[in-house]
Amino acid sequence: MSQQASTKLIGAFVIGAVVLMIATVLVLGRGALFRDTVPVVMFFDGDVQGLPVGAPIAFRGVKVGQITRIRIQGKSAGKIAVYGWVDEKQLPGEDPERALRGLIQEGLRAQLGQQSLVSGQFYVSLSLLPTTTPTRYGFDPSAFEIPTVPSPIQQGTERGLGLM
Repeated sequence: MSQQASTKLIGAFVIGAVVLMIATVLVLGRGALFRDTVPVVMFFDGDVQGLPVGAPIAFRGVKVGQITRIRIQGKSAGKIAVYGWVDEKQLPGEDPERALRGLIQEGLRAQLGQQSLVSGQFYVSLSLLPTTTPTRYGFDPSAFEIPTVPSPIQQGTERGLGLM
């Protein structure tokens, strides 16, 4: 009375499930699983409200990475640790950490940039600001630290010129 299960039907089902799972990972991960990346961290003094996980890290408007998590830094009150990654292919040379060190010596700094005036969302903007002095904290050796500077909006707010 019971029929033998069709091995061809079971095999087709398993292959279809595997293909669907791989497609889901590629679509949801946007290929990030297969990228060579450098983990980075930036310690901000000011408010990071409006900076979501998943926000881009951009150098002069070109997306080079993405924010992966935001944490309160326990070792220093008031610092916000913003973690992310930078795509190795976007960096010059063969050694990405050496390239980042060289860029920092040339003035590479991270600051918040406004992604949208309507939504109030921010992103991390990397710029060459050679007249600024890098402050590195060394709180987390698991990621490459990029020094930060206040954004023009934060500077205006600190001076009492912020929008009300």
